[in-house]
Amino acid sequence: MDRIIQYVTLVSIVSGVGLVMWELQQTRILHRAQLSSDYAPIANSVYATVAGENLGRALAKACQTPTELTLEEGLILQNHYESLLHLVNRIALLSDRDGVYEQGTWKRTLGYLNPIYES
Repeated sequence: MDRIIQYVTLVSIVSGVGLVMWELQQTRILHRAQLSSDYAPIANSVYATVAGENLGRALAKACQTPTELTLEEGLILQNHYESLLHLVNRIALLSDRDGVYEQGTWKRTLGYLNPIYES
């Protein structure tokens, strides 16, 4: 009888430790996702401030006459595409590393990098 009680106690302790480890892993994943989500609006507001109201004009000019882009328009486009790369990177980390999104979700977001032709 004592042996059965010892085995039951051992199984209970091992399963309890396993559940605690699983819960810690889930908490870590959720905290990473929360930190990434908290960062996104701040980064987007900075990018929007730099782009200003000229992003549409700069994109149109880049498509029609790219050799005539000014330095300001080039910086606006660079900032715009950097923000999109950060978005894809954030989704890639949350999907492939943390499992928050479905595996490979970031590949579908690559179309954001080329809004005209959707790569």
